[in-house]
Amino acid sequence: MKNGNIDTHKKCRNKLNSFLDSCNFCDIWRVFNPDKKQYTWHSNSKPPIFCRLDFFLISNDFPK
Repeated sequence: MKNGNIDTHKKCRNKLNSFLDSCNFCDIWRVFNPDKKQYTWHSNSKPPIFCRLDFFLISNDFPK
């Protein structure tokens, strides 16, 4: 996320992260693009907000 409120939906984000950890999932796009800034959604508000909404989750056990 860029320019948004990082505390929005904190409980939901924590539950999702716990679920991903418990299932041993990772976002493979982020694994291969750790520093890349690409977003799937943006708002033209002032300041503009950019978010990446889609994820491609795989098991951490899958060979990378």
